[in-house]
Amino acid sequence: DLIIGLGKSGLSMARFLHAQGRQVIVTDIDPSKKEAAKSLDALGIKIEVGFHDQTTFDQADRLIPSPGIPLTIPYIKAAIKKGVPVTSELDIFYQHNQLPVIAITGTNGKTTTTTLLGEMLTRCGYKPFVCGNIGTPLVDLLMENKVYDIVVAEISSFQMDIAKAFRPDV
Repeated sequence: DLIIGLGKSGLSMARFLHAQGRQVIVTDIDPSKKEAAKSLDALGIKIEVGFHDQTTFDQADRLIPSPGIPLTIPYIKAAIKKGVPVTSELDIFYQHNQLPVIAITGTNGKTTTTTLLGEMLTRCGYKPFVCGNIGTPLVDLLMENKVYDIVVAEISSFQMDIAKAFRPDV
């Protein structure tokens, strides 16, 4: 699995897939991400920071771009042309998640609506996992030891564009 982007979601996805026994490589063209990559390197996850290598993209089992990484990047486009599949963070989460999911997307008000809904559910006695573009990656739920009742996720249109299997309950 090639994870593209070393933001919060990329770091979480790398840890999750590594814990699942998958062979993981993480790439980020931004050299300032080297510090963030150290925790993954300590786990034995291969890191390519400060550059991209087309061979790495072309030989991946699948590409997993972090939210905000467009599929129009030449390395991604070339790998897709060679038949490398693209999988979204949402689809990987959906494959492993057991809880009901409320997803919030749209042009304006996503964060406010997600936060408000999480607070409303809490006050009604539920234990929501509030996540997504609001700050906590979805796959963090899959690595938590806490018990939750429901997932409330802020989802960007970019994430929805590449998701194929993700089907929230609401």
